[in-house]
Amino acid sequence: MPEGTCPPIIDEETFLIVQRQLEYNQEKASRNNKQQDAILRASIVRCGHCKGNMYVGHTKIGNHPYYKCAKSNARLGLCSVPNSISARIIDPIVWNECCKIIRDPQKLQEKIAAMRTPDPTKEDEISLTNKKMEIEAEISEYLDILHSAKTTSTKKKAKGWIAHLEEQLQEIELKEQFLEGIRNNWLEAQKEIKRFENWCITWREKIERAEYSDKRTCLHHLGVQVWIYRYGSKPRYTIDFAPPDIVAKMTTVSKSS
Repeated sequence: MPEGTCPPIIDEETFLIVQRQLEYNQEKASRNNKQQDAILRASIVRCGHCKGNMYVGHTKIGNHPYYKCAKSNARLGLCSVPNSISARIIDPIVWNECCKIIRDPQKLQEKIAAMRTPDPTKEDEISLTNKKMEIEAEISEYLDILHSAKTTSTKKKAKGWIAHLEEQLQEIELKEQFLEGIRNNWLEAQKEIKRFENWCITWREKIERAEYSDKRTCLHHLGVQVWIYRYGSKPRYTIDFAPPDIVAKMTTVSKSS
């Protein structure tokens, strides 16, 4: 059918957000996680001393959830620091910070600003364009010499220079293709930042009634990483945010450049 016969019901940005949500829902389905009383489970919370995962345990009295460094297990002995914290203490703190960002993505202003890098190919493209114009001008000059040359040696030299300059043009064209790939990656990264901001907008009205699975979804999209330090430490915890989809795109740009 001709393009436009069936106009899209939703825009591309919304479609991508929904698809990612469906994928995440399938990965983190409640049937795979029977205990829904600790939102930081499964690698979100880590020991600030040994960097290892903290597992979810439950108190004998009251069955209250807590996080404990897996490596501090006496049998393993890989972390000498006895490190644990109640989920009832740290979960509300982390969720509150998530809500602040969802309500105002600019809370991540410095990090997002750093991700919104200028086009990394702009200066190189200008340089290559100028160099290309210079080489094409030289080729034109040697073509004039070739057409007006009276001797075989002059024609041979002109052909040699033309061949040499054409090789330089080919190298420039390959560099241009490489830069185009980098620029496409960069554009995708900028789109990903916009998608993240749009995702925050869609969740603003829902966070007040968010349930366990909703909170886990938000933690995933925000790329939350929580570091816990032993009781008495200052700080007792730190919370980092690195939206994984943005980070993945920006990493692609960095590797390309």
